[in-house]
Amino acid sequence: MLKAIVVNPSIEKGLIDKDDLTLSGDGTAIHIHSDARGHHIKEYMSTDKFDILRRYSDPSATYSFDSDLGSYYFGYTGYLLGVHSEADKIDLPVSLMIEPARDHDSTISIKALNQFRALYPEVKVLNYCLDSASDNEATFALCLDWNITPVIDLNGRRGERPEIRNYIYRLQGDSPLSGGSGNGLSRF
Repeated sequence: MLKAIVVNPSIEKGLIDKDDLTLSGDGTAIHIHSDARGHHIKEYMSTDKFDILRRYSDPSATYSFDSDLGSYYFGYTGYLLGVHSEADKIDLPVSLMIEPARDHDSTISIKALNQFRALYPEVKVLNYCLDSASDNEATFALCLDWNITPVIDLNGRRGERPEIRNYIYRLQGDSPLSGGSGNGLSRF
C-alpha cells in the first residue's frame, strides 16, 4: 500500500531519485497493553482448569528492552525506512515493518533493506544510514556485497575492532563519506 500511495508517486514526481538513493533506517518500541500472561476465562473460574485455560488478546506480542525508557516492554518493534530529499527539504517513508519485539534492530534493518530491494528493483540504493545497533561485521559485509555504502554509527562501547576496520578501509578515497580527504571514516 505504501508503494502505491507514497513511493511510486514520489519517484514519478522526482522527490525520490531512483538512481541515487540514500536510505535511513531505525526501529522503535511499540508498547501494547495486553497482558503477556493472558486473562482468566470466566466460564472456568470455579473449575480445576482455572489456571490452565486463558485468553490471550495478542498472542504474537513478545518482550524486549526499550533502551529509551530503560525498561522491558511487551509488544512489537516498528522499523521505518525513509529517504531525505535535500532539494525539497522533506523526508519520505518508503517502508514500514512491524516485527516481534524480541527481534533486534540489526536483523530487522537487513530484512527491511532486502524487502526494499525486492519491491523496488529499479531503484539504486547507494548509501544505507543506520545507528550503532547495526554496528556489526555482517551488516558492513552485506551492504558492500550489494554495492551499498554503509553509513553506520560506530558503537563506542565495543572499542576498536579489526574486523570492522577492514570494511572502513574499503570506504576510503574521494568518497563523500571521507570528505574527499582520502582518510576514510572517523569517529565524531
